[in-house]
Amino acid sequence: MRRKKFGRTLLALATACVLAVTAAGCGGGKGKDGKMTLHINIMNEFTNIDKVLEVYREKVKDDPLLGNVDLDFTYWSGGDYSQKLSMAMNAQEDYDLMFAGTWHGLQNYIADGSCADLTKYFNNDEYPGLKAAFPKEIIESNMTYEINENGEYEKHLYRVPILEAVNDTRGLYIREDLRKKYHCPEIVDDDTLQQFLDVIKEKEPKILPWSMYGLFFFESPYYSAPHDNIFPASVFSNEVPFYVYLSDDYKKVVDAVVMGDTQEHFDQMPEGYQYDFIKESHENRVKWAKYMDPARADVDATLYSDWAVMYGTVSGYAGIYNGAIEDEEFMKENPDFELSFYVTEEDQRNMEKGAVITEMSQGNNLIVPSWSKNIDTTMKFLDWMFASAENHDLFQYGIEGVDWEKDGDVYKQLTVPQAEQYTMPGYAFTWNPSYTLMNEVTAKNESVKKYFEYQNDLSTYVDSPLSGFVFDTDPVRTQVANVSAKAAEIENNIKFATMGEETGSEIDKWYQTAVDAGLNDIRAEYIKQLQAFLDYKFGQQS
Repeated sequence: MRRKKFGRTLLALATACVLAVTAAGCGGGKGKDGKMTLHINIMNEFTNIDKVLEVYREKVKDDPLLGNVDLDFTYWSGGDYSQKLSMAMNAQEDYDLMFAGTWHGLQNYIADGSCADLTKYFNNDEYPGLKAAFPKEIIESNMTYEINENGEYEKHLYRVPILEAVNDTRGLYIREDLRKKYHCPEIVDDDTLQQFLDVIKEKEPKILPWSMYGLFFFESPYYSAPHDNIFPASVFSNEVPFYVYLSDDYKKVVDAVVMGDTQEHFDQMPEGYQYDFIKESHENRVKWAKYMDPARADVDATLYSDWAVMYGTVSGYAGIYNGAIEDEEFMKENPDFELSFYVTEEDQRNMEKGAVITEMSQGNNLIVPSWSKNIDTTMKFLDWMFASAENHDLFQYGIEGVDWEKDGDVYKQLTVPQAEQYTMPGYAFTWNPSYTLMNEVTAKNESVKKYFEYQNDLSTYVDSPLSGFVFDTDPVRTQVANVSAKAAEIENNIKFATMGEETGSEIDKWYQTAVDAGLNDIRAEYIKQLQAFLDYKFGQQS
C-alpha cells in the first residue's frame, strides 16, 4: 500500500482550534488547571460507566499523569457507526481514541494518514502493560506494510487489535434435547447431522431446522486450502473471494483463482486443486439449503425456541444457553432443554496445533486519530488498562464483588438491578488475549470448555503470509466497484446455497459478467502488488 500524504493546512488546523470550545483546549489538551480529558468513542452501547470511572479515578489519583486525566466516553450504534466514523474522521473531530472495524474502511483511514503510528508503544519497556498484554505474534501480524516516498516498503502499526481469540471457533449449536427425544445418533459428521435435520423437518414443522446467517465458511476451502498454500483474499466480497496460490517458500504468487474461472488458471494450482474446487464446494453445500430460511436469517439469533441447529461460535454459546434457561415460559415447555456445540472443521474438532492459518486479527481495532494532541497520554491510559487483570477487568466486567465475581479463570455475573447494571461491549474496547476469562456456563460444559481453551491457545494458529498486505484499489477502482456490484448480486445465494441444481451454471453466468466488468484487470493488479509485497516481506528473510 502506498501511504498518501496526510494533512490539512495549518490555517485549517488553527481554525479548528479556535472553534473547539472545550475545557481541555484544542484537541483535548491540558486546561489551565493542568487537567486534560481524553475523548473515547466506541461502537454500541455501554451502561452505567460512571461508577466504573469513579473507581478508576481513585486507582490513578496518585499517578502523576493519569491522576490529571479525565475520561469522556461516547458511543454510536453499530448500524450508524460506519457513516458517523467517516464524518468524524473527515471533520477531524476531537477524539483521542476510537473503535474502527476493518469493515468500516480502516485501511482507507490508514492510507490517507488519519491514524497515528503506534509502533513505538508496543514491545517497549516504557509501556510494560502493552508489552505484556499483546503477544509479539499478534502485533507483528497487525502491522501494515506500506511504500514510502523512495518506493521502499516499511511496516508500521496503526491499530490496536481488540480480540480475545485469534479466531472464534465456528460450529453448530445443537438442541440436544430434541436429538435425544427422537433417538437420533450423536452428531459426529455430515450424515448424522443430516439425519437429525431430516427428523426435525418431519416431526417439528414449527421449528426451523437450521437457523441464522447461512453457511459462512461451512464446508468451504476457507480453512483447509491455506494448508496447501492457497489463501482466501477478499478483494470485492467476503463470500466470493480470490484464492491465491503461493510457492512453498511464500516468495512467489503462482496465480489467483475465483469461482467459475477458466481451466488455464486452475491448471496453475497444486495437485488436488486443478479444477474448480470453489464451485464444487458451493454445489456440495446445496444439500443444506432445504433446512434453512434466508428470510429469517437476521431475526432468529436468540430465538432458541425456533430452531434445532444454528451456526455460531464457541464464544456465543453462553449467550444462547443463558437466554434459554432464563426464559421461564420456554423452560416450562422444554424442561429437558440441552445445548451442545459441534465444531464443523475437522482439524479444529480434533484440536490440532496449527489448524488455522490466518491473519491474527478479528477485525476489531482501536485507533488514535493522527491529529490528537494527546497521543502519548492516550497510550499511557491503554498501558494502564492492559497492565493487569484487575485494571482490565474493571472496564470489561465492572466492579468486582458488585457487578461480577471470579473463581480462578471463571467469571460469574452477579444479580444487579437492571438500572444499575454495568455493560461494556468488550469487542469494541477491552478484549485482549492475555485477559480472557471463561463464563460459568462455558466452564460447566466440558466439551465447550475444551474448545474455548483451544481457541485461546496461540499454538492453534499460524500467521498467514498475507498478513500486513493491503491491496491498493486505486489503479483498478472502477473495475473493483463494478465487480463488487456483481458479487453482491450472487452473495446471498452463495451464503444460503439457494441456487440448487443450477448452482454451477449460475456461477458460470456470474463469472462471465465479472470478467466483462474487469475481473481480469483486478487479478493482474492484485498479483502485481502482492508479489511486490512478498518480495519485501520474505526477501528480508533470505
